[in-house]
Order: sequence, then structure tokens, then C-alpha cells
Amino acid sequence: MLILAAAYDWQRRRIPDWLTLAGAVAALAGAAWEGRAPLGAAIMGGLIALVLFGPLYLLGLGWSRARGQSAPALGFGDVKLALLVGVVCRWPAALPALLIGVLAGGLAALALLLWHLARNTYRQDIALPYGVFLTLGGLAGLWADGLLLQLP
Repeated sequence: MLILAAAYDWQRRRIPDWLTLAGAVAALAGAAWEGRAPLGAAIMGGLIALVLFGPLYLLGLGWSRARGQSAPALGFGDVKLALLVGVVCRWPAALPALLIGVLAGGLAALALLLWHLARNTYRQDIALPYGVFLTLGGLAGLWADGLLLQLP
């Protein structure tokens, strides 16, 4: 689900609800199947994601409206994808996974900014598919927690 969300965001600059919310429900169901502790960790991971990304979205929404822009830099699809990352990675791995996604997105945004400034092609409406970087963080969190690509 994470990779599909990243591909969708890369191509269309949107992350559909059916993808993120269905993924979160499936991850919660899988955690519930494993037992009470994994379900609690999945819920905590999702809550951490919402606590971190919800206010960022609202701040960006207010900022973009104050400047007369049509859409914030961080979309609500990114918030729902962060929720999916949190639920899938579970607590405590959700926190470093989200941090990796934020840092990767920030470095990519800085590189894109410097690229456009150097070429004198900068515009304020240049978009970056942030979901790709959240997915990268989610995959890194799963790998670090041993849930993805267990190596001998």
C-alpha cells in the first residue's frame, strides 16, 4: 500500500483516501490478529502520526490561505499517508520512520530549490510529491524493525 501510494502521488500529485484508509484498516486488522500489544502499538503509531502531521497541515492551510494560494504544500492526503505509515510501522518504530520521511522530503525540497535557483527557473508553484518521501521513511522503519526484507 505504501509503494502504491508513492507511485500514485508521483504520477498524479494526489493520494486517494481509498488507498490510505484501506491500508490503515488492513494494518490495524493484521495487528489485531497478532494480539493486544501489536494492536496497541499500531494505534499508538497512528496517533503519533496524526499528532505530528495534523497541526502541520492546519498551519500550512492557514499560511496558504493568508497568502492567497489555492492549496497548502502539505496536503491532507499526506496526513493520511503519515497515518498509514504510523499504523504499519507501529510504535516505537513509527517515530523514526516519520522522521526519516520528513528529513528525506526536506533534503529533496532543498535540492529542488537549489536546482531551480541555479538555473533561474524558480517558481512558487513547484510541487514535490511528498508521499514518496513518507513512503521511503515507512519502508525504512519497516526494514529497521525487521518486518521488511529480513536478511540472514
